[in-house]
Amino acid sequence: MRLKLLGISILAITLSVSANVPLLTTPAHAQEEAQTIPNTGQQITPLAPAGARFSPLNPGLPDNPSYVAGQAVTAVTSPDHKTLLVLTSGYNRVNFSTGANAGQRNSADSNEYVFIYDISHRRPVQQQVIEVHNTYNGIAFDPGGAAFYLAGGVDDNVHAYSLQAGVWAEQSGSPIALGHSAGVGAGVAPAAAGIAITQDGTKLVVTNYYNDSVSLLTKQGGVWVKSAELDLRPGKIDPAQSGTPGGEFPLWVTIKASNTAYVSSLRDREIVVVDISATPTVTTRIKVTGQPLKMTLNASQTTLYAAEDQTDSVAVIDTASNQLVLEADASAPAPAIARSRRRLRGNNTNSVTLSPDESRLYVTNGNTNNVAVLDVSALRSRHAIAGLIPAGWYPNSVAFNASGDYMYALTANHPRGRILGGATAESWPPFLLLGAAHRTSTTSC
Repeated sequence: MRLKLLGISILAITLSVSANVPLLTTPAHAQEEAQTIPNTGQQITPLAPAGARFSPLNPGLPDNPSYVAGQAVTAVTSPDHKTLLVLTSGYNRVNFSTGANAGQRNSADSNEYVFIYDISHRRPVQQQVIEVHNTYNGIAFDPGGAAFYLAGGVDDNVHAYSLQAGVWAEQSGSPIALGHSAGVGAGVAPAAAGIAITQDGTKLVVTNYYNDSVSLLTKQGGVWVKSAELDLRPGKIDPAQSGTPGGEFPLWVTIKASNTAYVSSLRDREIVVVDISATPTVTTRIKVTGQPLKMTLNASQTTLYAAEDQTDSVAVIDTASNQLVLEADASAPAPAIARSRRRLRGNNTNSVTLSPDESRLYVTNGNTNNVAVLDVSALRSRHAIAGLIPAGWYPNSVAFNASGDYMYALTANHPRGRILGGATAESWPPFLLLGAAHRTSTTSC
């Protein structure tokens, strides 16, 4: 018998957004679906949107078939938008609850996971689960769609997977060691966090969260190897700038074309621009107000969007000039908040995704359990927020199918309560499907 430390699930919801109808309407059945978050007195309504449903993240452990994984952190789709990858990272650790090893870690069942879904028919169909010893937030598809890569967290490595006879399997030479003996600071381990690949598929960039650096990987003889490392701190690049803040806690990386990497420095509230065309070099630093987390580029790669914690906003950056254009509010619309509380912050805005037609931004607000929908054409106005989509407990990431009429939202936690069909569990896992995401409006928060 095993003790599950924390369980998570995926919630699937069918949603849509009308340009004329805000998302703050309240369906009649919303209260029936309300769930109480422990120790807060708050309620959320993740199943309020029409068609909403959860899909549990069950890795199918042979000795623990009811185990549900937690901490879904990042969702990415294949270039053809037919395959969805869901990465977990955090506390999927299992202890023995009885027997001679009671209270001890069950190492065989204590892993992180990549859940692989077929989304060619909108509703996700789980096809495969890959166990990974450690992960963080970074996962990326190869431009060709037949491979993907993920950062190995405290294992300080990168894993590479490819389709082999129709099954995803780890490539020869993987995992690739990044070679850090320790992180920056006493007793701090390294942590491979974010990962991105160039458009031509020849280079990988990995952020080293606790080493304030990025690693560059290139293919040599068909095998990925580490080819360069760049410390992002100004004083490590130029001793004359010793003590100047910058480049610390690099979490996420997004690559423009095949030569420019944008790295979010969480601690120093900047996005570091790195030229990776040859030896990696910092070309500029874009200061932002909040703590930049996950980022995304539009299809033409002219605009970079970065989710900002602490300020509940999205930074909009012109990639031609590498200048901050504006910071759009991602919290609730003003009419929904009392005037005395409008300046209060704390949504933990942590990821941003463009709709397939690039007309809207979908922004996850972890602490307030919703996905904010922003009209891209109105980001400069006070009316950019079309509304809020209620999600489960602590949303981290969203992705879309090819047509954009289904959205898949990952949530890290869920309170105890009813799942589908009246079943109960200690908690819901973190995958939420949202459908019809552009045509109708029926959500509350």
